[in-house]
Amino acid sequence: MTTQQLVDRYLKYRHSLGGKFRTHGIVLKAFSKFIGELHAAESITTEQCKTFLYHNQNPITNTWFCRYSALNGMFNWAVSRMILTYNPLPTEKPNRVPYCKPHIYSMEELSAMFKACWTYQKGFSKNYPECTRMILMLSYMMGLRLHEAMDLRFSDINLQEGTVYIRESKFFKSRLLPINFQVVDLLKRFIDWRTSLGFEIDGETYLFITCYNTHMISHSFEHYFLKILDEAKITRSDGFSRHPRIHDLRHTFAVHRLLSWYKAGENVQVLLPYLSTYLGHKDLNMTTVYLSMTNELLEEASKKFQKYANK
Repeated sequence: MTTQQLVDRYLKYRHSLGGKFRTHGIVLKAFSKFIGELHAAESITTEQCKTFLYHNQNPITNTWFCRYSALNGMFNWAVSRMILTYNPLPTEKPNRVPYCKPHIYSMEELSAMFKACWTYQKGFSKNYPECTRMILMLSYMMGLRLHEAMDLRFSDINLQEGTVYIRESKFFKSRLLPINFQVVDLLKRFIDWRTSLGFEIDGETYLFITCYNTHMISHSFEHYFLKILDEAKITRSDGFSRHPRIHDLRHTFAVHRLLSWYKAGENVQVLLPYLSTYLGHKDLNMTTVYLSMTNELLEEASKKFQKYANK
């Protein structure tokens, strides 16, 4: 059995259990290409696995552990079915990456980021800057995960009703999100531009495409995002070596929403479940972490408490 056949068979098994297995699937396909799709699965060595695990991992990031987890699941499955005689992964692991606090973008940084989408490309690129900019804007303005934004189709957008439908996302949850007039106007102008490209469009057509009329994928988008950060001169100043992430736009949306509620004198504890549902969180505990994410948020919460305590 070749490495590619092993990967395909394992992915078919995982999908049969009802899982999307998106991230690990990407890792396993990358591993197959890395060592050779026709390479015999039974001859995979520990050294080959180490080379793949540590590729572009200086310093070590969570990517190392994601790769290890994906390979470990496949190899253990293969051993249990006597496809392989042993798990070739190395037994020694590096120290796990310390927790990195999300970067909460300032309004100035957001403005610079969206502006940089027009200028970060220094040569030919298959990505339209209009698509790149819209993905980042929706990630912030709606608190979307990257794949949720990139997987939007025309039938998911209802401008008349002012809603966006997010199909089975994390935890296999779909949700219908209301959007304000600013997002409606933004989407309307984008769809007008998108339609003007002349490509055939139906309800199942993806909103975001390359200049080759193919669906944009998140794996390559991460690479372009680093160029945008560099163009916008956005860096961290809190001591963490890790660069700000696309997912931090989602965190920023949540923190900014909480701040606006505090400043408006709203009862945040009552509104928190609504934010949790909007974000598609599995439970409320996943949302409460935002309550202590920034000093500004803690300060507003303290003011609210003092006002209550002095009554």
